[in-house]
Amino acid sequence: MARFKLPKTNEQVVLSTVELAKNNYKNWRLLLKKKGENKKDTSVEPFIILNNNLEKFLPYLSTGSIRLYLFYCFKANNTTSESWYSVDKIAKELHVTSRSVDNWNAELTTLNLIYRGSANHSSTSTIILPLSNFSIIDHQFDLKNHLSNPQYNEVDGTLEYVFHIFQWRKKSTKAKSFSAPYHLIVHCFTRVITDSDGSMIHKISKFFISEDKSLNKVKLDEDSEAFKTDNDIFLFKPRIENKPSNVKTKGIALSTHYDLRNELQLNDILTELVESASSLERNSFPTANLIDK
Repeated sequence: MARFKLPKTNEQVVLSTVELAKNNYKNWRLLLKKKGENKKDTSVEPFIILNNNLEKFLPYLSTGSIRLYLFYCFKANNTTSESWYSVDKIAKELHVTSRSVDNWNAELTTLNLIYRGSANHSSTSTIILPLSNFSIIDHQFDLKNHLSNPQYNEVDGTLEYVFHIFQWRKKSTKAKSFSAPYHLIVHCFTRVITDSDGSMIHKISKFFISEDKSLNKVKLDEDSEAFKTDNDIFLFKPRIENKPSNVKTKGIALSTHYDLRNELQLNDILTELVESASSLERNSFPTANLIDK
């Protein structure tokens, strides 16, 4: 009796249609990735970016508005997302009436998926709006100027929070201890997207981040060793100038585990702070004080 079952030399594995389709996509995507990595290859086929948060809007979008949104994605400038197609031109491309395009534009605008406004072109400019939180490093940020211009409020939303973030940092790369005070002021503007009943669909925050060097001689009365774990925080009374009286503020000291000069990491931290801001107000966290050196 044979101990092993040996395959026939001419026996071939027959894949199911599902496996064939999956393999086709896998190999196609791999080829495009290799093309993208080869800077000398001029035949790279572009991809559009569809953020996963778009899924939250699907129950509120008509089939036509989804078609129009995809059209704007395909035609958008890679850097600014801007496109300049007239309603009549879009209607011709999509084989629909201009009235349908107008209705779909209204849907997308109401849901804050696009912004349409005048620009230096014969056609109205259409811009795809961000679908997740993002940050801008702006050490010259002028809050008064931002609030006094209505177009900022129209695009960026409402000033919801101002965070004063403190961290102990090393004075130099060779230093062993964390003894240098580091202060960030973060202005958080929020766009809240609601459905026709007023229920929130999605919320997007834009963070303006600036280092406040005028506070370089101000330190926390708890040193870096007071943060026993990476997740420990201290709350303190923030020092924020010229902020509106109706805007919530919060002073938060973070451990040295985080790199607040890493924009990606900082954006994640700020997102978590915004999402947990109400719990910061309700729960009791250890407090500290800012003192002048």
